[in-house]
Amino acid sequence: MLKSAPDAGVDLRTSVDVTRLIKSEGRVQGVEYADAAGEGRIDARLGVVLATGGAPHDPDRIAPLSPQRMPPKTLATEHSTGAGAALAETVGAAFDRSLASPSAYCPVSEVPKPDGTYSLFPHIIERGKPGNVGVLKNGRRFCNEGNGYHDYVTAMLDATPDNQTAESWLVCTRAFQRM
Repeated sequence: MLKSAPDAGVDLRTSVDVTRLIKSEGRVQGVEYADAAGEGRIDARLGVVLATGGAPHDPDRIAPLSPQRMPPKTLATEHSTGAGAALAETVGAAFDRSLASPSAYCPVSEVPKPDGTYSLFPHIIERGKPGNVGVLKNGRRFCNEGNGYHDYVTAMLDATPDNQTAESWLVCTRAFQRM
């Protein structure tokens, strides 16, 4: 995309704060922005794409969309604060709440770092390898571990009682750990 977009005449900007969407004749036709050089305006020929990373670090926006029993952990960059969603709402946009899921779920573990903080590790690939089984707190298997990561978390949510935090453990063999 980084090659084909400029070839098609798309104006790509990074490190820019969009301050306002310009709406005219029922559609967004440009943006006002600020960057290190100052303020400006870009008029769009066809439309505007807000590639802002979503809103996983906006607890007020995410809370009504997420299951209460799922701890709020995300692999998204800390810059994914919902700024794009807030801008879109100023011109009449709204979240579509009719979707099967408000986000793409991914099973993650908190991994301790030497400085005492934690980082998140996504369990995307290894669940499909032989030699492990995913279980809930009660020790019961709840799905095929080889399912896609979103399906794995959805099954975990479905199998967890509403009054409990959704969490699972991967129990594995030594051979699995060495793969």
